[in-house]
Amino acid sequence: MLLHNHNHLPRISNRFNNHSGGFTALIAVILVSAGTMAFSLSTLSAAVLYADSVFRKEMRIQVELNTHSCLDTATVSLAKDFFMNGTTTIRSLGCEVSVINPNPDLSSYDVEISVTAALSGIRKFGKRSVRISDNSILVISQDVW
Repeated sequence: MLLHNHNHLPRISNRFNNHSGGFTALIAVILVSAGTMAFSLSTLSAAVLYADSVFRKEMRIQVELNTHSCLDTATVSLAKDFFMNGTTTIRSLGCEVSVINPNPDLSSYDVEISVTAALSGIRKFGKRSVRISDNSILVISQDVW
């Protein structure tokens, strides 16, 4: 009788092995799917971060160009109107210009032009000093930061 029980045990173990093969395959498919999804998500997030950094760099370049253009536009406007004073906005360049014209009645005087340009949350500041004398404008200094 004891031998009969030992012969019966391998049959139960074979049945268990036959049923566990499907479970193992299911777990393997789930693990491979989860790994593929994790890899895809990490790759996608890296691509989004790279695209955002490229976009931000382009915006910084554009804001700096807008700042220089605003300074030039304000200087040309000052050449047309020596009495220009105060603050104005140049919407096409996304900047605000402030002109400090202390005494336009003198034959030679210095004017300060300050610019703040903004685009997509990125700001740049610029400052230019010009000397007006005898119907001419000379740029003394300029700084953009």
